[in-house]
Amino acid sequence: MYKIGDLFNIKVKIDDFTIIDDTLVITYIIRDIIITCGHCLPPNAIIPGGKILFTSGFDTDYESEELGIIQLNEIHEMNPKFKLLRTDYDILSPSKELFLLHQSQFDIIKPIQTFNFEQLTNLQFNELNFTNGFYWFHSIDKLINKKSKLRHLFDLSTVCIAYSEAKTKPIESEMKTIMKLGLELTTDKIFYLTEPSYSGSPIVDKNYIIGYHLGSTLGFKIRDSKIYWIGKLIYFKLIKLV
Repeated sequence: MYKIGDLFNIKVKIDDFTIIDDTLVITYIIRDIIITCGHCLPPNAIIPGGKILFTSGFDTDYESEELGIIQLNEIHEMNPKFKLLRTDYDILSPSKELFLLHQSQFDIIKPIQTFNFEQLTNLQFNELNFTNGFYWFHSIDKLINKKSKLRHLFDLSTVCIAYSEAKTKPIESEMKTIMKLGLELTTDKIFYLTEPSYSGSPIVDKNYIIGYHLGSTLGFKIRDSKIYWIGKLIYFKLIKLV
């Protein structure tokens, strides 16, 4: 029985002599259709017991879709049952808490702000931006719709940033970036949740799938020229049926 958030095994044909094992995350499943992230599903992937219907792939004209669709040879009922959104959804209502689901683990994430294409591209790319109390480095310019093959199926026009305090680790690996800010540090840890393998992990609210994980970026809280909070902010794309 497949479940959303689970890993799905695929093979990737590198050349005529090389085939490697890989995995992707199941964002959504309904009957014989699996939805996943496009970067996780290269066109040369081999699907055990199924085939690729669509993938945005990597470095393509449709990369900004960041979505892949697989058809399986057998029907699988999703359990527990989650629905896709069909109506407008207020993700920034007061005290909203959402859950990122990865391999049966539900972790709380808290939305900071949503962006459409124009708003996202108006931000300073790879520079420090300020949004609702958070300073953060915008680093996801390719992953919002510029061209869309799926516009008659899904509305994928909104990206959200959120944060989580699920895990902590020392900040050593981020020190080079942090030192560039020239500010005093009053913390020695960084909050984080996701890893690269989380791409495509569903974001849920009650019994609805409202989006899926894209990536992460470094964020800060600063007061009196001192950094007192450091965390990996989560990018995720909202997905709605049209």
